[in-house]
Amino acid sequence: MVIKRSDYTSHDPFKWDLPGGQIAFGENLSNALEREVKEETSLEVKIDKPLLTNSFMWKSIYVIGIIYNCSYVSGSVSTSHEHTEYKWVGKRDLIALDMVEWIKESLISL
Repeated sequence: MVIKRSDYTSHDPFKWDLPGGQIAFGENLSNALEREVKEETSLEVKIDKPLLTNSFMWKSIYVIGIIYNCSYVSGSVSTSHEHTEYKWVGKRDLIALDMVEWIKESLISL
């Protein structure tokens, strides 16, 4: 699943993205991802396994991105104010989307 960023976000508005976000202090990776997916899509998911990691500088922040494979558990998709739409797509279709650059580059490498 990919979600399209709204103009609410200051970086990469209107680009396609994967559900996810920042980890709160004291939160583990799985709980953070489950929370972010729920906040952004209203879906409950099971975290299966990490697919890849990537690290890069964004402005003056060192970012570590981890992309996980997740399985649907329950819920109906409803995007938050941070996103305008969603799509279920396969890997080949991902490459054609106007995506957040680090995510697109990472997914192409799979």
